[in-house]
Amino acid sequence: MILLEPTVEFEPSDWIEEKSQNVIGTDKWNNYWNDFLKELGIKPTYSGSWFISVDEINKPEIIKKIIELTCTKDLSLDNIDNNLAPLTGGYMLFENNKILFSPQCCCDLGDLIYWKELISLESENWHNLLMGHAMMYARKVGEDVEIKEIPENINFEPIIEKVNKNDLQIAISKAEQKVNLFKKKIVPIIDEMFNNNELSNKISEKLIGQL
Repeated sequence: MILLEPTVEFEPSDWIEEKSQNVIGTDKWNNYWNDFLKELGIKPTYSGSWFISVDEINKPEIIKKIIELTCTKDLSLDNIDNNLAPLTGGYMLFENNKILFSPQCCCDLGDLIYWKELISLESENWHNLLMGHAMMYARKVGEDVEIKEIPENINFEPIIEKVNKNDLQIAISKAEQKVNLFKKKIVPIIDEMFNNNELSNKISEKLIGQL
């Protein structure tokens, strides 16, 4: 089973006290972070991960904090295009509960457009996908799509995985549904903060990468 999971990145420095940040990168991190998220009613995509599925983000106070971390109070219909980007995070690809690809640096919820590109590929030549800093490529191989990630760290080997094109298309459609449901969850919170329905809808569209 192929699953494409939309995620939002929870940068620890935004969520935990500064004195607790010294556990990042240590053996204590996974348990510390997992326990912290559990208190928020959230499960990470895997133990210790900063990437949180949009399905897990439900509490109004959590959504409000995400919006406060992302949006400045002076946002308006006139300046939103230049002052707001999609939420950082991105899409995690699973096959039978195994992670094939994880979001990399500078990935965001707007990257769904690049996953959709995979479905339209007709060439067996590698096509560059412009999401994140790691170099991502894809090509059509029969009824499958082959995806290659070249890590920024030259000491790591490229990751190459092949997935069924039809299965991936279904997974992409389900991911888009999840993102749209997430939008419905965040619009009321944004509207409370900005008291402007038109602006709130544009902010939500921008945050999920639809603008």
